This record gives sequence, structure tokens and C-alpha cells, in this order.
Amino acid sequence: MLLCPNLNCNLQFLDDLSVVHHLSDPEFKCGYLYEIVTPNPQDPQTEDIDSDEEYEEYEEYEEYEEWFADGGLYIFLIVAPLLMLLHFPDPVDILEDQEALDPFSIDTLKPHAPEAPAESVPRDPPVQTSSYKHYHPNRAGSLPKPGLNLLQALENNKYANHHNSGNPHYPFANQTEWELVKWMTDASLTQQQVDAFLRLSYCLLTALPTVPKWQHQTFTYPGYKTKSPITIFWRNPLDVVKDLYSNPIFTPCLKHNPYRLYPSPDSSDQMFTEFMSRDFAWEYQSKLPQGHSFVGIILASDKTPLTIGTENREMHPLLISVANIDAGVRMKATLCSFALIAYLPIVKFTDVTDHEQSILKACLFHLCLDKILKLLKVAEKTGEQMADSQGRVCIVHTPLAVYIADYPEQQLVSCVARNQSPVSTAKLKQFGDRPPDQFGGMFPLRTCDITLSVIAKATATSNPYPNKTEHALKPFWKTCKSYGLNGVIQPFWMGWGSACPSIFLTHDPLHGLHKFFWDHIMKWAINILTGPELDACLKVLQPCVGVRHWANGVSKLKQVTGREYRELEKVFVAVINGAVNSGVMCALRALLDFIFQAQNLIFYDETIEALSAALSEFHNNKQAIVDAGGRHGTRGIIRHFHIPKLEMLHIIMRSARLLGAPYQWTSDITERCHITHVKTPYRMSNRRNFHEQCACFMDHVEKLNLFGLFIALKRNNTSLLNEMEVETSTVADHYPEQTWLSQVLPHEQQVSNRRCHKTLFDKEKGLISIDEMIVISLNLRPHRQAFIDAISNDYSLVDLHPAL
Repeated sequence: MLLCPNLNCNLQFLDDLSVVHHLSDPEFKCGYLYEIVTPNPQDPQTEDIDSDEEYEEYEEYEEYEEWFADGGLYIFLIVAPLLMLLHFPDPVDILEDQEALDPFSIDTLKPHAPEAPAESVPRDPPVQTSSYKHYHPNRAGSLPKPGLNLLQALENNKYANHHNSGNPHYPFANQTEWELVKWMTDASLTQQQVDAFLRLSYCLLTALPTVPKWQHQTFTYPGYKTKSPITIFWRNPLDVVKDLYSNPIFTPCLKHNPYRLYPSPDSSDQMFTEFMSRDFAWEYQSKLPQGHSFVGIILASDKTPLTIGTENREMHPLLISVANIDAGVRMKATLCSFALIAYLPIVKFTDVTDHEQSILKACLFHLCLDKILKLLKVAEKTGEQMADSQGRVCIVHTPLAVYIADYPEQQLVSCVARNQSPVSTAKLKQFGDRPPDQFGGMFPLRTCDITLSVIAKATATSNPYPNKTEHALKPFWKTCKSYGLNGVIQPFWMGWGSACPSIFLTHDPLHGLHKFFWDHIMKWAINILTGPELDACLKVLQPCVGVRHWANGVSKLKQVTGREYRELEKVFVAVINGAVNSGVMCALRALLDFIFQAQNLIFYDETIEALSAALSEFHNNKQAIVDAGGRHGTRGIIRHFHIPKLEMLHIIMRSARLLGAPYQWTSDITERCHITHVKTPYRMSNRRNFHEQCACFMDHVEKLNLFGLFIALKRNNTSLLNEMEVETSTVADHYPEQTWLSQVLPHEQQVSNRRCHKTLFDKEKGLISIDEMIVISLNLRPHRQAFIDAISNDYSLVDLHPAL
């Protein structure tokens, strides 16, 4: 057995080649050893590394001198065979009794539990891996100049002398004052009260860390008037991306190199998981110059109400994130991987028709996004120098990877009318149809070239900029209607590399799966069974641990959350079984199978086939739903399935191959961000000119959060680099900040954002087995009281009474 040359690494290998592959893996910290001991084939001076002169070149690595001194014999025994191995072009020549390894795999062997080395501290057992990565040959490189990560830049600002002179809390006098200010920001105090306190003796805000600055602009739409001024609040999205890219919190979970994921080294079946494991990332990296890298831009927008019943106030936030961050981390709202970059204006034009109103609002939306995202377009084309979380300066491109939105917002983004699909050429009357087989399971894609060519035809037919007269846009609106457009002539995504709505508009599981289940599948069941009958079927279900019991039914519910959608999906098939005919059962069960399969964390080719088979089964039996009276509206029986969300189900298979598992593109996280980024700041304002106050509040919150992380590390003299191993426990993948701080600051109290889930073992009255592996909990109150004869008749238990 051979151990990794890094004494801090826990991995053990069967042969020398496995050590080389491990050291060449860019995702592990041990990669620097490979750079030290590996000759550069392009440098003639490093062809022979056996001479004493060549070893002198490595003395410049002063940070490794102590490491070499402490483990000299270890290095000689492990690295010397490794250096000999590097001189042989064919590894098989020196592996006499070893099986040849697959050349495409980097993670060639599962790490084995190492034996404790003699006279050394025993190591923790390594994490077992069950998948194998093949990285893209065009690896991400770095420039020779040094850089600073997000916290290091803060350490080197103009207040560095104060931080290094014994008061890391500056501009606050001490830790107590800092904690007071932090509490005031988190408490229910108005922004005016907080600002008044912070300016009592000196201006504290100006000395806090610098974050991307908010700015605003008020402009007019030529020829048209609005009830309120058109004001947009935004900040530079490129600066926000740089902050995310250089944030040390995301060090173990931000991937720089695309890869292919396989279940075993000799398997050709790919696994569809994270964004960086799929075709979009692989193909985009193939187009980049050698050494360049990219970050996939994720945008999300949706209107959210601020008031209920009065004033009808709304805000339209625009969020941004980076697709390179692992989905498990990116989907945690408390980790702030989604950052707010704009509050889009919501205005109403005066003296225009409803059709003109819709055209003008759509054009204003794209005009604002084009202004906000201009620098990201430039960076996508030429690349931008960014410092990563380890301080390495890289040339990074910024393509638009994903835009998370609900269905109406997707139509707005793709510039199509309400009766058109945003990602395919299907029209409203085709939404419920089975796509032709020649198109591979879905209708032809609505690519960016198709959309732009149709816009060019519409503008050539009718003037989109007429003189302002009554009903001036009516001819242009009629032209757009005939072409299936919404009136936008300059989409914001035009000129952003190869950005295409048919790719970056993904399926939203929250609205496309769970709300689709409630709005349609559940409604069909209620129409067939009637509401009281369905409620009765739900009530008689035996209460089970982990499954919600619907004691009052669901047919009368007016407002249902996403959690309740998911709970109903678990029991739906069991509830309707036997109450509907076989044709209806096959159709509804097929859709439920599709919903559950589409939420898989890992996709395989078999998963794609199962999804296609489920949709085919639904189309084969959907007429039974109509015949049973399931499709019923206010005007009588509906004999078609022209449902937009039903048509969007067909894009999931293609999206999984391009962008990874669809669960990571759900709008659950962005809906949660509406609370922290919109509604909470609004409640802290005085409700007048609240956009400006919300931007000011978010600026303060971001500064204080960054400063809190900085001083927690600084006052303990801890490194500002996150050196947590990539191969640590799975908790680090989902809670990187908490795990990092708990490792480097073990004596400080950490506040957990995780909710404590109680189990039956926590109940005092539970009966626990002797080996503490089984617990039995009995209800103190029965959920139904009845005579034995009544129970026997209701549930057809003819042998119940004799058995008792």
C-alpha cells in the first residue's frame, strides 16, 4: 500500500499510478506536490531531475521546506518511485502484477482505509467514493501574478492598521459594540432608527467592508407617460460574481473544471448530476482558449406582492448566482449564494390600450436587463481576470447558463406571446399532443436564431417606433400576434455569446411539477370522485410517521404551499386506487411516476427512458380522464389537454442532459429569497420610496455579514483561506461556512441554521428495544372511536371479531 505524499491527506493507494492520478486531480489540495515533483515537458532544463542543480530550483518553495524536513524519509520512500514512474511513457512497463487502469479516469481507485503509520498520529478513515470523474483536458489555469480572495482584500484595505493593531472589530470599539450593532440590524428596528444610532458619535458605515455599490437611474420612455417615474435600482453584476467567485466559504464546493461522471472506471454510462458534469459545461470549456475557465451565470426574477388587499404594491427583484457552486450549497438560502443585483421598475403607462401596455412593459423589462447585464456580456466574450477563493488570478468567462422563472416570466424572457411555448415551436393547441417521433420526444426547439429572424420579419412588416398617436402600436401589435411575439425587438440575451432561451430556460419543479399536480391532477380526481368522496378516502388513511395525515380532507383548501403539494403526492395513488377505472388510474399514475422520477438527484440513461415511457403512457390513456368527467370547466366538459405546464414536461429530458438534474433549478430558493431580499427590507422601511430604502438595508446587511465572518477569523489569528479538504464529510458539502468555522474556531459557539428534527426516539413514552435499534410509539388517543362490529363492516374485516 502507498500513501499520498501529503501528510495531511488520508488516502491510500494500491500502486504508483494511482498516486500520480490522485496528485493530478485539480479538485484536491495535493495537486501542488504534482507540480513540484513532475518535470515540465516543455522546459528542456527539467528533463533530468536527478542532478543536484535541478533540486536547487525547488528550494524556492519555502512554504514546503518544513514539510520536507519533517517527512524526509517518507518523501524518499513515496516520491522516489513516483519520479521514476514519470520517466516511463507506458505505465504498464513497471506494473508487473497490477491490472492496467482505465486511462480516462482520474479517480481510478476507491480509497482504502489506511493502516496507522508507525510512530505517527492515526488518521481518520477516508470517505468512500462511488463514482469516477473524467476531467476536461482543457484545465482551468491561473496567471502568475498574486491575487486576494474576498476576505484577504478586506484585510488589506485602508483600515488594515486598525485591524492589525489589536482591534479587529474596528470601526467598533470592541466586540460588545459590534454585537450590539449586529443585533440592531437583525432586530425589528426601522432603517431610520438603525442609521440614527450608527451616526451618534461617528460614521460607522463608511468604515465597513466595501461591497458592490448600489446605484439608480430615472429615465423616460420616449413618447409615453407613466403614472410614476421609471426608476431602476441595480449594482454591477460582474462585481457581484467576483465576490461569489472569491468567497472562501465556497472553496470546497465551487468547481473550476468540467467533468464526466461515471459509476465505475470501466463504465460508459454517464451520470447526470451537477451542472459541471453535463454537456453545456463540457462543450463551453472546449471552446475556450487553453487555461481559461468560466462561471455559469444563473439569473432569477419574479414579481412578488408586498401588500395584501391594499395598494397592490409589488416588487420585481433580479437575483444572480453561479452554477459552478454545488447544488446542495446553492439551494441553501442561508448561505447567500443567490445575490440581489436589481429591483426592476413596475410602472403603468397612461393613455394606452391594453395591448400597447403589454408591449411597452415587455420592452421596458428587456431594456432594463440589457443595461444591467451589459458588463457580463463583455466578460463572456473577452474574459475577465478574477481572483478565486485561494487567491489565484484566473481568466474567467461569464456565459448565461440558466434563467429560473415561472411560466409567464419565461414567455416574457423568450419574447413570445401567451399562446406560444417559450422553448419550442409548439402552439397552444399543440400543448396536450404527443410530440411527433421524428422530433425526439418534443416539438422543434425555438432557438435564438429562429426568434431573432421572426422579430426581423415583424419589424420589416410593421414599424415598431411609430409617431405617438392614438392606437399607434395597434398595427405592430397585430403583426406580432400573427408571428407569435410579445412585441420585444431587442432581447437582453441578444449578443450574450451563444445564449439561447431554448437552453437557459429550464423546467421549474415547483410550478411545473408540484403546482401542476395541484392545479390539474388533483382537480381531475376531485371532478371524478367528487370532493367529499376524495376527502373521505384521505381521512381513513392510517396516520403514519413521516407522512401527513389529512384529517379534514383537501377539497375545500384555498391556499396550499409547496410542502403540502409534496405531501399529497405521496399518498395520491393509494387514495384513488379502486375509486377510478383502470384507464384513469394508468394516466394519473403515469404522471405521478413522472413527477417522482423527475426529482431524482442523479439521472441515468435509464431515468430518461423511464420519463419518456411515463409520458407515453399518459398520452395513451389520457382520453379516459375526459370520458370519466375529469376535464370539466365552468362551461362544461373540456375535451382537450391544452395545458402549458403539460407541454413543458417534455423538455426535462433534454435539459437534464445539458444542465444536470432538474431539481437544482427549482424556484423554491428564489421564492425564499423574496422574504429575505424583498419583504423583510420593505417591512423595515417607512413605505415611502421603499425601493431606495430596501437597497440601503440590503447593503448594510451584506456589509455586516461579511464583516462578521472577517472578525471571527481575525480575532483568533486564523487564516483567511479556507483550507478544508474537499474529501471531508458530506456535511461540508451542504453547510460549508459552518463546517469551516467549526474546524478553525472549535472553541467559539457557532449558530446553526439547521432545524433539529425530532424522532420517535426523543419521546419519553416511546418503548425502545434493548439494542436501541427499534422504537414503538402508541397513540394515547385513538384517531377513531367505534364499535368492533362497525369497524368490521366499514373495512370488510369479517374475521376481526373472531380474532379478538
